[in-house]
Amino acid sequence: MPSISNLGSELDLILRRGSTFGPVTLTLTNPDTTPVNLTGLNFSASIKRSRSDSSILLPFNLSVISAPAGTLSMSLSRLSVDSLTPVNKITDTAQYVWDFIITYTNGSIVCPMYGTVKVVQGVTR
Repeated sequence: MPSISNLGSELDLILRRGSTFGPVTLTLTNPDTTPVNLTGLNFSASIKRSRSDSSILLPFNLSVISAPAGTLSMSLSRLSVDSLTPVNKITDTAQYVWDFIITYTNGSIVCPMYGTVKVVQGVTR
């Protein structure tokens, strides 16, 4: 059965403590594959402990590279990544959730990406 969705794409992240994440370049495109013009849009991306958690655990650093080309960068500093503590002492891992939200000038809000965040303990410190 056909469906219509505003779910976005699932993109799971794996972060290693002791390392920076990114910067990762994101290129946002319309359904016809043309770039989304990012001029005037607001962005946010964050990590939470769970989908139902109301508090942001960690925000991503986002910056527009080229508004007309639809490109922006997303990153986390090493100190930010290190603040995510592995809770499973046997495997030295933890799992969180994240999403990326765009707010358009007309007030529309979309979530083009979301997923889980697995945090692993680095070996060399």
